[in-house]
Amino acid sequence: MKQMQTLQQELVMKINYQYQNSIFKLLKLNKLMDLFKKKEFLALISFTFIIWSLVILKNLVRITFCYK
Repeated sequence: MKQMQTLQQELVMKINYQYQNSIFKLLKLNKLMDLFKKKEFLALISFTFIIWSLVILKNLVRITFCYK
């Protein structure tokens, strides 16, 4: 019975932690959305995305053709 209680307490603590963590992530996401409203930030994000896409594509081509 005591073991069952400790398991329940651990579960409640884990659920509380997950809940607090998700609220924190939502707050961070809200701040990011405020930044997204500025067009300079959006341009920076899209530029970074394009660069990373090219890097990933280059690596995929290298892996596909060089390691056969």
